[in-house]
Amino acid sequence: MDATTVGRLFARRPPLAAISATTVTSYLALSTNPSFVPVVLVLSCILVAAHDAALTSNDNTSAIILIHWLAVSVGGTLARLGPSWSALSTPWASLALSFVGIALHAAIAIGAARLSWWMASPALHLPSWTQLVAFPAIWTVIEMGLSQTPVGRLLTWTPMSGYHAYTWTLPFVGVSAIDWLAGAWAVALSHGLIASQDVNEPYSDEDDADDRAGHVQKSSSSKHLPLLVVLLAVLAAPLYVYSPSHAVDYGAEATLVPVACILPPASDATALSRYLDESKKFVSTARLLVWPEAAVTVSTREEKDHLFHQVRGILNSQHYTWVAVSYLERVSGMEKFKNTLSILSHDAILDFNYTKQHLVPLVESYHQISSNVQPSVVDLPLEVHRGKHHILHNVSISASICLDFASPLTFQNRTKPAIVLGPASTWHSQIGEAMVAQARARALEIGSHIIWCDGGAGGQSGVLSPYGDDSEFIQPRHDGSWVKTIAVSYPFEEPRTWYSALGNFLALAVLCILIPTAGGGSAFLLQRGTGASKVAGGWATSAKDALMARLRGRAANERTPLLIDF
Repeated sequence: MDATTVGRLFARRPPLAAISATTVTSYLALSTNPSFVPVVLVLSCILVAAHDAALTSNDNTSAIILIHWLAVSVGGTLARLGPSWSALSTPWASLALSFVGIALHAAIAIGAARLSWWMASPALHLPSWTQLVAFPAIWTVIEMGLSQTPVGRLLTWTPMSGYHAYTWTLPFVGVSAIDWLAGAWAVALSHGLIASQDVNEPYSDEDDADDRAGHVQKSSSSKHLPLLVVLLAVLAAPLYVYSPSHAVDYGAEATLVPVACILPPASDATALSRYLDESKKFVSTARLLVWPEAAVTVSTREEKDHLFHQVRGILNSQHYTWVAVSYLERVSGMEKFKNTLSILSHDAILDFNYTKQHLVPLVESYHQISSNVQPSVVDLPLEVHRGKHHILHNVSISASICLDFASPLTFQNRTKPAIVLGPASTWHSQIGEAMVAQARARALEIGSHIIWCDGGAGGQSGVLSPYGDDSEFIQPRHDGSWVKTIAVSYPFEEPRTWYSALGNFLALAVLCILIPTAGGGSAFLLQRGTGASKVAGGWATSAKDALMARLRGRAANERTPLLIDF
């Protein structure tokens, strides 16, 4: 391809506008709490850039890819500037690490886009539907793999907000469904952008054969585009029939559990004194009190015993009031700590001790040790008032700590907990908001209430419900302690969600089924030409016929054979 052809290509899609769009959408999308629409937009920009690069010479391909890679990296780094700057004691080192992480992710995203266009090559003879859904499938698997890192989904591009219409998918396949949907909408939008540019600035007779082949190739994969859009719209329809936000009415037999998050105001007193004094205010109104992550620190066995004795002492005669104490415990013979949660009452210590599994790299990993033991599920006996009678109900509970909630596979238990405790401590308001979004997704995936208690300076706390946003409660850290009542069915015999039972297996199975079979099914519908498929088929056929007629017309008007320079 000569310089003139490359110039015409850039004239149709001006580089400054394309690069600006990529930078802006990256800034909007790649915060610590990505939203659905901005993520779709930045993926669309990457797909368009990969398409443009596929139609240019090797030298220009490298230039286009490099510029867009830098645009995504810079935009994403700026989006995370606040939390990155304060993550480490050396701000510039923290910022550099943030840039490297985003740059690597951007390179992977661009590679996935280029691979998807390569799969649309006529030489591979792949079905047009497979070509169309290649990128969403590749992108879903990539994000699934990246979620296995120590920070889980926290630094991936998985949308954690703005997907309300698709909330119903989370109990079945988890947030991998949101990755696929974002990738699919990006494919639809990018094909539309490419098609609109080609209509406004059609290729002239001087365009070489590679350009035409690329456009024929594009039209082949685009003939199922209307069907893909219809599928995406249909997947939003169950929201109006079934939604996690339709809370269950448990009736008179429900177990009402008053829970409290203990967030004492700052003072000159010791941490233990502050948390004990604040807890005393809630022992008569709440039955389960949660302290935030690493509320106190103990260095010896004697200090730990003293901590437990002090906590049990404030409960007085409240025999069935429980306190979830989160503390740092020095490991014997080491200069490192365990980040642990224990649950105790006035006269008992519940057989539940959980140690944090996922430590924040560099920030926590250098002075703490992690655990590889999954959180267990135990029955918590609670006193329930029935008129003049007091009876005991067992409520199944589990727990994880802060960053553990960014890893969806943390809660692959054989038993479904009714309540999951979530002590946390975040260092920045954006991280606090992002972790609430992660915990919200986990609540939807496993179908349990999550008590989120964030004691960090910019943290948010509240009750995250498996029934969606309508029934949850969130407030900022500076508002202090709170108490809320949760209704749990009794007896609690709810089955595990599909995602909790099968993990990523079901998502991978759906991908394997969708790619080869949906193409055949869509072809059948288009051939039948009934209902909505007839309309979609008509659009696809008309577009293809118009394109082929235009190409035949150009070929007939050429005075010389088409020459290809090697």
